[in-house]
Amino acid sequence: MKSEPVRTCLGCGKKGDKKSFIRFVCVEGRIVIDEKKVLPGRGAYVCSNLDCATKLKKNKRIFRALRINNNVDLQNFFDELIEKLNK
Repeated sequence: MKSEPVRTCLGCGKKGDKKSFIRFVCVEGRIVIDEKKVLPGRGAYVCSNLDCATKLKKNKRIFRALRINNNVDLQNFFDELIEKLNK
């Protein structure tokens, strides 16, 4: 029997299956939300709540998780993420 991979939220550290998180990836130097969870590249996850998005914005884990340097602009990504969570 094959077990489901465990994902970890970068905001709070909660662990769970990938259905319970929002996945994002870095594509051509831009971080985007992966709605269908199929985009190629290294992905990272955050819980589907505003508190975790806020914590993610304050810490630098996103750079380490995606293995990118810290000159990538995050503002558009966070605007899109917060808009998605407020729906």
